[in-house]
Amino acid sequence: MTDPPCGPTEDVTGGMPAASFKVPDVNSALGALVQGGGAIVREPEQGAHEVRAVARDPWGNTVVIYGPR
Repeated sequence: MTDPPCGPTEDVTGGMPAASFKVPDVNSALGALVQGGGAIVREPEQGAHEVRAVARDPWGNTVVIYGPR
C-alpha cells in the first residue's frame, strides 16, 4: 500500500525535496538561518496544524521549518 499523494496545500516546496525541521519558534529559527547566510523562500504561514516556512540554507538546500501555532 502506498501513501496518497499530498494535496497542493501540503506541497510547500513546489515538489522540491526538502529536509523538515521541527522547532519551538519558527520566526527565531528563520532569523538564525538568515543571519547565518540562508534565505527565506516562503514566509511563515499558518497551516492546519502548525506554522511552516520554506528557506534555503547557506549551501542552497531547501528546508522546511515548522513548529506549533
